[in-house]
Amino acid sequence: MKINFIIAAICLFSMSLFAAPVKNQPIEIMQPSGEIINCFISGDEFYNWIHDENDYTILFNEKNKYYCYATMQNEELIPTNIIVGKDSPQKNNLLPGINYNIEKLKTIKEPKIQQTFKKNKANLKSTTVNQTVYNNVVFFVRFAGENNFI
Repeated sequence: MKINFIIAAICLFSMSLFAAPVKNQPIEIMQPSGEIINCFISGDEFYNWIHDENDYTILFNEKNKYYCYATMQNEELIPTNIIVGKDSPQKNNLLPGINYNIEKLKTIKEPKIQQTFKKNKANLKSTTVNQTVYNNVVFFVRFAGENNFI
Protein backbone atom coordinates (compact mmCIF):
# COMPACT_ATOMS: atom_id res chain seq x y z
CA MET A 1 0.00 0.00 0.00
CA LYS A 2 2.75 2.43 0.99
CA ILE A 3 4.83 1.60 -2.10
CA ASN A 4 1.81 2.22 -4.36
CA PHE A 5 1.38 5.67 -2.82
CA ILE A 6 5.06 6.48 -3.35
CA ILE A 7 4.95 5.33 -6.98
CA ALA A 8 1.78 7.33 -7.61
CA ALA A 9 3.32 10.43 -6.01
CA ILE A 10 6.48 10.10 -8.10
CA CYS A 11 4.43 9.69 -11.29
CA LEU A 12 2.27 12.73 -10.52
CA PHE A 13 5.30 14.86 -9.63
CA SER A 14 7.24 13.85 -12.75
CA MET A 15 4.23 14.60 -14.96
CA SER A 16 4.11 18.14 -13.61
CA LEU A 17 7.71 18.70 -14.74
CA PHE A 18 6.86 18.27 -18.40
CA ALA A 19 5.52 21.02 -20.57
CA ALA A 20 2.08 20.73 -22.12
CA PRO A 21 2.87 19.18 -25.50
CA VAL A 22 0.66 19.60 -28.54
CA LYS A 23 0.99 17.90 -31.89
CA ASN A 24 -0.71 19.00 -35.07
CA GLN A 25 -2.98 21.54 -33.35
CA PRO A 26 -4.83 23.36 -36.17
CA ILE A 27 -4.26 27.13 -36.36
CA GLU A 28 -4.84 29.86 -38.91
CA ILE A 29 -2.21 32.36 -39.94
CA MET A 30 -2.83 35.41 -42.09
CA GLN A 31 -0.50 36.57 -44.82
CA PRO A 32 -0.09 40.33 -45.44
CA SER A 33 -2.27 39.90 -48.53
CA GLY A 34 -5.15 38.90 -46.23
CA GLU A 35 -5.04 35.25 -47.29
CA ILE A 36 -5.81 32.84 -44.44
CA ILE A 37 -3.54 29.79 -44.25
CA ASN A 38 -4.69 26.69 -42.37
CA CYS A 39 -1.69 25.01 -40.80
CA PHE A 40 -0.63 23.29 -37.59
CA ILE A 41 1.41 23.99 -34.49
CA SER A 42 3.38 21.40 -32.53
CA GLY A 43 5.59 21.62 -29.47
CA ASP A 44 5.14 22.92 -25.94
CA GLU A 45 5.24 26.24 -24.09
CA PHE A 46 9.03 26.33 -24.21
CA TYR A 47 9.48 25.57 -27.91
CA ASN A 48 6.90 25.24 -30.67
CA TRP A 49 6.80 25.52 -34.43
CA ILE A 50 4.32 26.00 -37.23
CA HIS A 51 4.10 23.49 -40.08
CA ASP A 52 1.77 22.54 -42.88
CA GLU A 53 -0.14 19.27 -43.36
CA ASN A 54 2.91 17.73 -45.08
CA ASP A 55 5.18 18.69 -42.13
CA TYR A 56 7.05 21.50 -43.90
CA THR A 57 8.23 23.95 -41.24
CA ILE A 58 6.94 27.52 -41.53
CA LEU A 59 8.65 30.68 -40.26
CA PHE A 60 7.82 34.36 -40.46
CA ASN A 61 10.17 36.10 -42.87
CA GLU A 62 11.03 39.54 -41.45
CA LYS A 63 12.27 40.78 -44.83
CA ASN A 64 9.16 40.21 -46.94
CA LYS A 65 6.69 40.05 -43.98
CA TYR A 66 5.20 36.76 -45.23
CA TYR A 67 5.04 33.33 -43.62
CA CYS A 68 7.49 31.27 -45.64
CA TYR A 69 8.77 27.71 -45.62
CA ALA A 70 11.94 27.12 -43.64
CA THR A 71 15.26 25.54 -44.43
CA MET A 72 18.20 24.52 -42.25
CA GLN A 73 21.41 26.49 -42.68
CA ASN A 74 24.42 26.10 -40.34
CA GLU A 75 22.21 24.22 -37.87
CA GLU A 76 19.76 27.15 -37.74
CA LEU A 77 16.20 27.30 -39.05
CA ILE A 78 15.85 30.22 -41.43
CA PRO A 79 12.91 31.35 -43.55
CA THR A 80 13.19 31.07 -47.30
CA ASN A 81 11.42 33.28 -49.83
CA ILE A 82 9.03 30.42 -50.66
CA ILE A 83 5.68 31.82 -49.52
CA VAL A 84 3.16 29.54 -47.82
CA GLY A 85 -0.06 29.28 -49.78
CA LYS A 86 1.55 30.58 -52.96
CA ASP A 87 4.64 28.49 -53.68
CA SER A 88 5.22 24.74 -53.48
CA PRO A 89 7.88 23.51 -51.05
CA GLN A 90 8.17 20.21 -52.97
CA LYS A 91 8.91 21.95 -56.28
CA ASN A 92 11.56 24.07 -54.52
CA ASN A 93 13.35 20.98 -53.14
CA LEU A 94 12.67 21.71 -49.47
CA LEU A 95 12.72 18.89 -46.96
CA PRO A 96 9.71 18.13 -44.74
CA GLY A 97 10.11 17.72 -41.00
CA ILE A 98 13.19 19.89 -40.54
CA ASN A 99 13.74 21.13 -37.02
CA TYR A 100 16.45 21.53 -34.42
CA ASN A 101 18.24 18.49 -33.03
CA ILE A 102 17.85 17.44 -29.38
CA GLU A 103 20.96 19.30 -28.17
CA LYS A 104 19.91 22.56 -29.82
CA LEU A 105 16.39 22.20 -28.38
CA LYS A 106 17.89 21.83 -24.89
CA THR A 107 19.81 25.08 -25.28
CA ILE A 108 16.65 26.84 -26.51
CA LYS A 109 14.36 25.44 -23.80
CA GLU A 110 16.62 25.55 -20.73
CA PRO A 111 16.66 29.36 -20.22
CA LYS A 112 12.87 29.47 -20.61
CA ILE A 113 12.41 26.66 -18.10
CA GLN A 114 14.74 28.37 -15.61
CA GLN A 115 12.90 31.68 -16.05
CA THR A 116 9.58 29.92 -15.38
CA PHE A 117 10.94 28.31 -12.19
CA LYS A 118 12.29 31.67 -10.99
CA LYS A 119 8.97 33.37 -11.70
CA ASN A 120 7.03 30.63 -9.90
CA LYS A 121 9.39 30.82 -6.92
CA ALA A 122 9.00 34.61 -6.76
CA ASN A 123 5.20 34.30 -6.95
CA LEU A 124 5.23 31.73 -4.19
CA LYS A 125 7.29 34.00 -1.93
CA SER A 126 5.13 37.04 -2.64
CA THR A 127 1.89 35.23 -1.83
CA THR A 128 3.15 33.95 1.52
CA VAL A 129 4.65 37.27 2.64
CA ASN A 130 1.69 39.52 1.90
CA GLN A 131 -1.01 37.70 3.78
CA THR A 132 -3.57 39.86 5.56
CA VAL A 133 -6.42 38.80 7.83
CA TYR A 134 -9.74 40.54 7.31
CA ASN A 135 -12.60 40.34 9.79
CA ASN A 136 -16.07 40.76 8.39
CA VAL A 137 -19.24 41.50 10.25
CA VAL A 138 -22.36 40.08 8.66
CA PHE A 139 -25.87 41.18 9.57
CA PHE A 140 -28.82 39.09 8.55
CA VAL A 141 -31.90 41.21 8.00
CA ARG A 142 -35.41 39.83 7.76
CA PHE A 143 -38.16 42.17 6.76
CA ALA A 144 -41.74 41.89 7.85
CA GLY A 145 -43.61 39.31 5.81
CA GLU A 146 -40.49 37.26 4.84
CA ASN A 147 -39.79 33.68 5.89
CA ASN A 148 -37.14 32.75 8.48
CA PHE A 149 -33.55 32.14 7.31
CA ILE A 150 -33.45 28.57 8.53
